[in-house]
Amino acid sequence: MKNYYVINCFDGVPILEFILNQNYKALEDVKTINWGEIKYIILDFKTERLKNNKTIEKGSVTYQNKILTKRIIYIRINIYNAHMQEKRVKKRSYQKLIEFSEILFQKEPRDFFEYIKSHKLMNMHDLKNLKKALENMENEQKILDSWKNVCSKKK
Repeated sequence: MKNYYVINCFDGVPILEFILNQNYKALEDVKTINWGEIKYIILDFKTERLKNNKTIEKGSVTYQNKILTKRIIYIRINIYNAHMQEKRVKKRSYQKLIEFSEILFQKEPRDFFEYIKSHKLMNMHDLKNLKKALENMENEQKILDSWKNVCSKKK
C-alpha cells in the first residue's frame, strides 16, 4: 500500500504537511506507516517570477547536492503564473495543485479549512486543532480591528 508524506513549502520554507494514503486521503493511524516505503512529495510554491516561466515543474531540484533516492518527488508551482495561466494547464492533477494554491494563499482561512475538510487531507485530530487555531486567529483579528477603529477615531 502506497503512502505519501506531502510537504507544502512557501518559497522553500515548509509550512504544512499531510500524510496521505494511495487515494490521497488523510491517514488516521500513523502508527501503521511503513516509513521504508513511503513516498515524499515536496510541493514548493514560489512567489517570485522564475526565469523559465513554467507554471508547474516536476522533478527539478535546483541545489547542487544530488538526491540519492527515487522516493522524493519535487514539484515547484509558480503561483504568480498559476493564477494567470490556470486555463492553459491541461493535466487534471496540475489543475488541482493550482486550485489548492489559490485556496491556500488567496482565499480566506475558512475557505482553506473547508477545502481541507472536504478533501480529507488531514486526520480528525489535526483537523480539530486547525479549527481551534483558526477560531483563535479570527478572535485575535477582531481585537486588532477594534483597536484600529479606536486609534483612527482619536485622530
